[in-house]
Amino acid sequence: MRKFLSEVKKSFLIHNTESLFVQYGDRFVGDRFVCVYMSDEKFERCHYDHNNILVIEYYICESQFKSLYRKFLDNEIECFNYEDIKNGCNKFYLISEEEYNTAKAEVDEGLHFEKGSTSTNSSMSYLARAALNQVINQFAEKNDVSTDIAQTMIEGGGYKIYTTQDSTIQSEMEDIYRNSDEHIFVGVATDKEGNKLNDHTQSAMVVIDHKTGRVVGCMGGLGDDVDANGQNRATQSTRQPGSAIKPLAAIAPALESGIITAATVYDESRTTFSGGYTPNPHRGYSLVTVRQGIGFSANTMSVKIMAEVGPSNSIAFLKKFGISTLVTASENSEKNDENLSLVLGGATNGITPLEMAGAYATIANDGVYITPTFYTRVEDKDGNTVMEPTQETRRVLSEGNAYILKSILTGPIIGNDPTAPYCKISGQDVGGKTGTTTNNYDRWFCGFTNYYTAATWYGFDQPENLYPAKANGTNRAARLWVAVMKKVHSDLPSSKFEKPSNIVTAKICKASGKVATDACTDTYTEYFVKGTIPGYCEGHEKLTICKETGKIATEFCPETEEKTYAKKPEKEDTNLWKTSDNGQYDIPTETCDVHTKKQIKIPSVVGKTKENALKTLKDLGLTVTVETKESEKADGTVLAQSKAEGTTATAGDSITITVSKKKKDDTQTPTPPKGNNEAVNDVVVDPDAPAANNEVKE
Repeated sequence: MRKFLSEVKKSFLIHNTESLFVQYGDRFVGDRFVCVYMSDEKFERCHYDHNNILVIEYYICESQFKSLYRKFLDNEIECFNYEDIKNGCNKFYLISEEEYNTAKAEVDEGLHFEKGSTSTNSSMSYLARAALNQVINQFAEKNDVSTDIAQTMIEGGGYKIYTTQDSTIQSEMEDIYRNSDEHIFVGVATDKEGNKLNDHTQSAMVVIDHKTGRVVGCMGGLGDDVDANGQNRATQSTRQPGSAIKPLAAIAPALESGIITAATVYDESRTTFSGGYTPNPHRGYSLVTVRQGIGFSANTMSVKIMAEVGPSNSIAFLKKFGISTLVTASENSEKNDENLSLVLGGATNGITPLEMAGAYATIANDGVYITPTFYTRVEDKDGNTVMEPTQETRRVLSEGNAYILKSILTGPIIGNDPTAPYCKISGQDVGGKTGTTTNNYDRWFCGFTNYYTAATWYGFDQPENLYPAKANGTNRAARLWVAVMKKVHSDLPSSKFEKPSNIVTAKICKASGKVATDACTDTYTEYFVKGTIPGYCEGHEKLTICKETGKIATEFCPETEEKTYAKKPEKEDTNLWKTSDNGQYDIPTETCDVHTKKQIKIPSVVGKTKENALKTLKDLGLTVTVETKESEKADGTVLAQSKAEGTTATAGDSITITVSKKKKDDTQTPTPPKGNNEAVNDVVVDPDAPAANNEVKE
């Protein structure tokens, strides 16, 4: 017959119509002991020893077992079933009557337990504890047992777990997190009974080698009073991600589906969406490119992109990133994440730092997601590998779009209006995104270099506004992130994000997001995946505007200015939202109705000769009347003008100039004119004509 594992010091059996052989012995935790059960039905799922036997283990207390056993002997119960000892076996192994009698005699004499040693795991790091939990959960799933049973078998079975921990990185994280008094703030919020909700601020951080998916460093608590055996906020706490989700929920799926490029322009002005939803815009901004909007964390732009992607499509894409906590409408029709506010971080259940790190690691890994893992293998006591992590690998973004997104995410660090300029690391390209949640409950920073990806959360365990606790100021999650990452990269060679071969550049108009023309005055150079460069800009119209009326100037407007008007961006011509643009896309169509004739500033012609004066005034479009007056000045000299210098006139207006005529000398006989005519004012007139004809208009 088959035998059971022999690593015990005592054994007994229980017997009825069928019998169960039970082992107990040298593995104890407190007053609990190991019961070993055998089930034929589990043979195909179990690992066999050299005797072709493996056991299922479970802890129960000694008093409970004795009580159950006595009931069994007294035929009060038929067997130790699932209800009695949870995950016990449902089919018993028959043994011989001799074995039964021997074991029964030992039991009747009294069960003798020898207390063994156990580890409190007090020296475990957060990463090692997370590795153990990962192994336990995987073992439980693989063998169809509870996690309690799995933990018993792993911790007491002589297994060796090889973790992914980089001891140097973990040590640096421990040092910073346990000695960051400048980030420790006592909570002030209380419950209805006046009890404080929180002791002090907390934080969690995960560092991943994104090329392998291996977690190399992990901290699940902040301060010198945290314990890795307690709550691991990096893997167990889900929090609202704030704006840190914008690149994942909106930008990534929109890039991949061709909805946007990095240059696409949206209006950040106040906007109303379906159902009356109006996110808070960033004041002082109007037209913004996607690159610029991520740099300063534009809300309205992000929601507009989410509206185009669609919340359900966004959730599906986030799941490709490894985000597992989102709720679809099919799962819960009343409370779910299929809404536009998801892009601003309004997730029903929140997201763990581990999953945020895994998602950002996908971007850093050129668009390929690898399931994060805390261990590489598990060996039994004989050195045989009995378990390895299950890591799924899948492409989420094309390599080109992953590079575009990397490039966009440098904006929050080195852009024109960055939200985390202090997250620069000397010699390294850094991409990342900050996050802040409603009521200032949470702070996030998720970012990467070519070497590592890390996600950091900061806040209180129970949601509490950071400002009353004086934990405001710069983003403390970002401060912790850069403190760790600077140490991690201190001895690493400089590294820049490498462009794939299908990345091209183009000169872009900031107002339209299209390829710039000579009419575009505000331009920059942008990256594109080959084949996605937009068409030429048609978004400008240059007009000459009358300063007085604000209408299109006529040729007669005295003061004008050149204005270039931007047409409404292509994305704003939609029924998905309504933007309060304050008329900025209204191009003047009316012509100035005040200055319909040429406006003239009257010059001074006094002192000029009549000929020069006539030419000057005539060139201005004036009608000139010439009068003469006897004067001592030379003939033809202009003595006066009817409109003063500087006076405004209109083309066609009249002006009179008075011209000098030398006084006659009565002692001399005048020289008769040639012929029968007399010249007056340079106009030949009939000498018999009346005096009124002495004036002529020119």
